[in-house]
Amino acid sequence: MEWFNIKEKSAGEKRLLISWYLYKVLGTRVLLLIAFFVTLITLLTNRDLRTYSGKYFEALYSYTGEKKYKPSFLNSLRHVLSYAESLVYKMEAFAGTYNVDDICFPEEEAGQKFFNQMKDKEGLLFICNHIGNIDIMKAFLSDYNHSRPSTVSVFLQKEHCKTFNNFINSLETKKENLRIYPIEEFDVTTISELDDNLKDGGIAFIAGDRIASNNPDRCIEADFMNKRIHLPVGTFKLAEILNYKTYFISCIRNKHKYDVYLEEQSDNSANVLQKNFTNFLEKMVQIAPYQFYHFYDIFM
Repeated sequence: MEWFNIKEKSAGEKRLLISWYLYKVLGTRVLLLIAFFVTLITLLTNRDLRTYSGKYFEALYSYTGEKKYKPSFLNSLRHVLSYAESLVYKMEAFAGTYNVDDICFPEEEAGQKFFNQMKDKEGLLFICNHIGNIDIMKAFLSDYNHSRPSTVSVFLQKEHCKTFNNFINSLETKKENLRIYPIEEFDVTTISELDDNLKDGGIAFIAGDRIASNNPDRCIEADFMNKRIHLPVGTFKLAEILNYKTYFISCIRNKHKYDVYLEEQSDNSANVLQKNFTNFLEKMVQIAPYQFYHFYDIFM
């Protein structure tokens, strides 16, 4: 079963608005407490969720050989709770209340090179993934980008795009330079507009680990943790066509901070990017095994 066949209730517009209201009234700590009990009840009552999380830990245990990753209810609870907490921390990104000093670059040389490119107003394409909380980095770069007359472009599934746009437009803290595109409506016009934004020093985010819901056959098989998964063809073809500076990126929560991992790509050919991307995913999973937010049967 592909991810788009599963209704991701936690991402619905009403739930986002309720979470936003609770965040404003009660704050992060109380919302995290609520998230724990909601997660526990959800995991106990949702068999599919337990199954998909368990399959992930089966693959992780087989790949790493570490007994602590054997499938168990406790591991699944930590896994799903990590996702629930990431939704709470998204509120900080939307509100702009995250601490800039909490965003770190463990690989200092890569981070410094990245900021030099930002200062040079070079267009950058980020291929992101569903490991960690990339929304913190999107918010950070959107705020950082205020010194530049350029756009931060984000591609989402059409249903999530509508939900997210409606939610963002309801906030008093909405970001004027953030542009949301539905991935299903990706066409020549979108590519041309994105190219213009990047030429002006813009930034774009597109996921490389989920196939498009409107075209599930446009995918490629890849080796991930010694198993086979599907990756979207379009993401890597787009990077090849645009041929701007491309980075793989993950934003991993580490206690009260965020570690941003960047991997600059020297070859933008689609086949090379796809292979390098799966290697990048394997590295990120070993850094943050409980922040792997794919709650469907990702393995073929």
